[in-house]
Amino acid sequence: MRGVLAEQAIARAAASGDPASMASALAAARPLLGVSARKTLATLAPDRAGLSRAAALVAKDAGLASNLVSYRLRLLVIIIGVLMALFGIALLGIGESRPTPTIMKAPEP
Repeated sequence: MRGVLAEQAIARAAASGDPASMASALAAARPLLGVSARKTLATLAPDRAGLSRAAALVAKDAGLASNLVSYRLRLLVIIIGVLMALFGIALLGIGESRPTPTIMKAPEP
């Protein structure tokens, strides 16, 4: 969501054409980016071409962050599922179940 808001701010700054708002839009996009994208952002000029490149960087980083979050959530669901299965096995005592004497007794004719 922050990436979308930053892209909107960059688009508004590019539409206004004001160099001060362009520079502030670039500065606002900085905390949303990863290390390599921040280095690229530092080299961009506060003009429309620089803002379009910054918008592309924000979109790319937002996509990468989204993929990372979805991977971690899937991993978390798998780990919780395995732990719940182990908890269920421990709770039911499946590993130590033995037939009761009633079951072992042969039926009387």
